[in-house]
Amino acid sequence: MVEGIGGKQTIGVIGLRPPQGTLERRGPGEALIAATGATYNIVEVTLVYLGNVITGRASADQLSGPLGIAGAASDVARVSIIALIQFAAIISVALGLFNLFPIPLLDGGHLLFYALEALRGRPLSERAQELGFRFGMLVVITIFVVATFNDVSRLGLVGFVSGLFG
Repeated sequence: MVEGIGGKQTIGVIGLRPPQGTLERRGPGEALIAATGATYNIVEVTLVYLGNVITGRASADQLSGPLGIAGAASDVARVSIIALIQFAAIISVALGLFNLFPIPLLDGGHLLFYALEALRGRPLSERAQELGFRFGMLVVITIFVVATFNDVSRLGLVGFVSGLFG
C-alpha cells in the first residue's frame, strides 16, 4: 500500500514486492551465493521472455525504454528503498545481459568478431565489419523504437506524439 493523493493505493510492480518481515543478515559467502542465484534468475526470466517474443509466444509490449523504466522506478521508490535497490539490480543485470548479445555495436558483437577472427586466423574485411555494424545499428534502433513506442503508448501519448509529426 502506498499513501498517495487519492488515499491508500495498491501498486503492482513488475514482480517486486516489499520485503516481508525483517532483512536477513548474511556472511560474505552466503551473500555471494544468494546474489549469484538472484542474478541467474533474472537472466533466466529475461532469456525465456525474449525467446518467447522471438517465437511469437509472447508480445513485445512488455519491453520498456527510458520512459517506462523511469516510471517504474518512481512507482518502486514509493514502495521502499529496498524495492528500489532490487529494481536497480534487475535493470542492471538485464542491460548487462543485453550488452552481451552477439549484435555488432554491442560488446557481445565485438566478442563475436573476435571469435570469428580467431577461427579464420585473420580479421574480417572492413566491408564485412561495416555491414555488421550497420546491421547492429538497425537492430539496436529497432529495439529502441519499439521500447519507446511501448512507453509512449502506456502513457497515453500516442495521439499527442502523432499530432506533433502529423
